[in-house]
Amino acid sequence: MPKWWGNFMTRLTAASKAFQKPDIITVPRDLGADWNQWDSRLLRYDIFWAFYENTAYDEMPARNWPESYKTKFGLDRYIRNIYNPSYRLGEFWKAHLWAGTLEDIPLTFPATVDDENLLSAIMQIWQWSNWQIKKDIVPLYGSVLGDVGILIVDDPQREKVFFDVINPA
Repeated sequence: MPKWWGNFMTRLTAASKAFQKPDIITVPRDLGADWNQWDSRLLRYDIFWAFYENTAYDEMPARNWPESYKTKFGLDRYIRNIYNPSYRLGEFWKAHLWAGTLEDIPLTFPATVDDENLLSAIMQIWQWSNWQIKKDIVPLYGSVLGDVGILIVDDPQREKVFFDVINPA
């Protein structure tokens, strides 16, 4: 058996053990068991977005958890993602949840509502919001980060109401 084979199997075993840990998300900063702590949330959002961008193991000054993963679980320092389901899932939901143009969305109203005025008001809000573009960001954040917010903004100075997408981080 070649010498490199033993090194390869050791690294493979360490990698498989690392990703079978249920507490892998909260351990790097020892944030405790409280899933809803603000620091825990920010760490999760950072990790999830890094996996989406395929930069989970890249060392950056603002993050220290990639090095923690490598050290704690005995991973190779040159580890990279081979298969990235985070990116694929995010792009799938971005493309399919609210697919198409806003004009193609069938809107139906009760018989007592004036369809034309309400429809034109909805279209105006979508235009002010740039919703044709932003409607794809909502399912992306939701599927990758697990949370997303849509803020309804009432701007009395400009006399407009519009939607704004809130990044949960």
